[in-house]
Amino acid sequence: DEIAEEIRQAWIALEKAVKARKEEIRKSAVAEATARVANHYKAIGKDLGEYAPEMPASVSGNLLAAIKGVKTLKSLHDRLDDAVAKEIIAANDLAERIRRNAEIIENARNQHGDLFADARFIAQLDETEVQKIVAERVAAKERTLQQELQKRNSQETSAPSEPSAPKAKIKSLGRVTVSAINRM
Repeated sequence: DEIAEEIRQAWIALEKAVKARKEEIRKSAVAEATARVANHYKAIGKDLGEYAPEMPASVSGNLLAAIKGVKTLKSLHDRLDDAVAKEIIAANDLAERIRRNAEIIENARNQHGDLFADARFIAQLDETEVQKIVAERVAAKERTLQQELQKRNSQETSAPSEPSAPKAKIKSLGRVTVSAINRM
């Protein structure tokens, strides 16, 4: 019985060690795959400048989900490679959408000034949404400018064009030369 118990304990310890090693291999492989995707996002970021997207937090979860239930090391790496390729394709699609939207935003900036402090995030939206946001902000700016102009015009029409005090002073002086008025 003692020998059987020792064998059982050794077997349990071995199973735990194998399970821990498998988990270590999985984590290491996912970390490496995540780093590959992160490096791709960094490369895209260098190209896009201020519009650089951040790597979505879901990438690691997507990679973990891709290797769920995998038994062999080869299938683990194959599935991770496929998942990394999908993430890179998604990143490239996002970068292309950002390029198109950045052009729309930059055209609006050139014509109307900087209305887009959040341009980095707007550029990641769907192109029709970006066009809608740009149109709304430009229209809001034009309304504001129009209101300011109307306000200024109404103030100018209600205010007298010349102050009345100097006229009164000139009238009381009688005959005064132009040079004498300028010296006042």
